[in-house]
Order: sequence, then structure tokens, then C-alpha cells
Amino acid sequence: KTMFWRMRSAVLIRHAAKVVICGSSEACLFKKLGITNEVEVVPNGYEEKVSKLSDGAKPLINEPYILFLGYLEKRKQPGFLIEAFAQSSLRNTYKLVIAGPDSYGHKAELERIVRRTHLSDRVVFWGAAYGAEKANLFQNAACFCLPSKAEGQPVVLSEAIGVGVPVLYSSSCNFPELAQAGCGIELSEFNVLLWTRALEGICVDQDTNMRMRESAVRIKSRYTWSVICKEWDRIYCETGGR
Repeated sequence: KTMFWRMRSAVLIRHAAKVVICGSSEACLFKKLGITNEVEVVPNGYEEKVSKLSDGAKPLINEPYILFLGYLEKRKQPGFLIEAFAQSSLRNTYKLVIAGPDSYGHKAELERIVRRTHLSDRVVFWGAAYGAEKANLFQNAACFCLPSKAEGQPVVLSEAIGVGVPVLYSSSCNFPELAQAGCGIELSEFNVLLWTRALEGICVDQDTNMRMRESAVRIKSRYTWSVICKEWDRIYCETGGR
């Protein structure tokens, strides 16, 4: 990556009329690299129609649950989330739903963690979920959790906010705006106890959960693809004559 940056990427960026990034927390990296281009932030969005597909439908899971949704891979750390859930009293009344395709063969390791922590009846491996099924899992979750080690700016966090679900995520997701708006909690350390306490704070304290949901509803219109596409259209128009 370093060689590619020096030989190719740095030259392309320095000659760009404008640099657009997904997450505002990435802006400081350009200064460290000596890039002085004008930088704008345009986040990833969610499809409004998809978020409403399961309106009025019965929950697919009848017990309260915490949701992880994404590829089952080490980088996104679903195993770490299982460990945090195992340390929590939530395991007695909540389920942990792990939804997403096992494209990297990581599920076997996750199943070993589940057996070791005696959570076989509390962790649900849902598999890949799309459309109305995916919307239903989001809408009925107590919270959405993504302890990823590295992301650009995950679409899945925008999708969660789009249905008004509180989110708990790592600072590596590059989406500080959600914590700033009050609909999410952002953690910079991967400490099991820290994540356990955060999960319990969101799920057990119903006043906190409701406030986070209300905050998500207030800001979700900013992250619809219709709004995001208008931003890209404006940027193309502004830079088209340069």
C-alpha cells in the first residue's frame, strides 16, 4: 500500500480538483500525508424504501435481541461481540443475532466461542438477510452493534439509523456524527468490559434507549440516498469546469 501510494495514489489526489471522503474523522489523515486539496465529507446513505419494507410485519424473532449484521469476518469482530455479550447479564433475557454471509469461513470459529461461553441457546446465526427480512431484523432490534477494527464508513450504520435503532460501534467505523447526534455510542478501545457496559446501558435503561431512538429519527433524513446523491450532483457541478 505504501508503494502504491507513493507511485500512484498521491499523484492522483494532488491533482484532483476536490477530494471527497465518507467520514469526517479521515480528514486529519490527509494533513499528515501533506495533501492540501479541498476536502468535503459525503457519507454513505440508506435506501428509504427498503427501510420501510417490513412496516407492520411481525418480528422475525420474538425475544429482545442485539443485532450484528455484516460479513462474518475477523475484521468486523463478531467474535469480540459474542465475548462481550457473554460477560453481560443481558444473556439471560436477550439474544444476540449474528446476521450475514459466511464468505470468509469465519463462522466455525464463532461457533466455538459460543460453545465455550455456553451461549448456544442465546446466539442466533441468521445467515444473509436482504430486503424485508433485513429491515425486519433492524426494526425490532434493541440496538445494533459493530465492533469493527477497520471500515470506510459502513452503509449498515446508516441503515440502522434509517429505521431508528440505537447503535454501538467502534471509532474505526469513521462515523463520529452518530455519537455526536446522540443516537450512537462510539468506543475507541476494544475492551470487553467497556463494550459490555455500553450494551447494558443501551438495552437496560429504557429512557436512554428511547432518547437514542428519537435522536436517530431526527437525523435520519440526512442519510437517505436521495439527499446523498444531491450532494454528489452539487460537487460534480462545482468541479466540472475546473
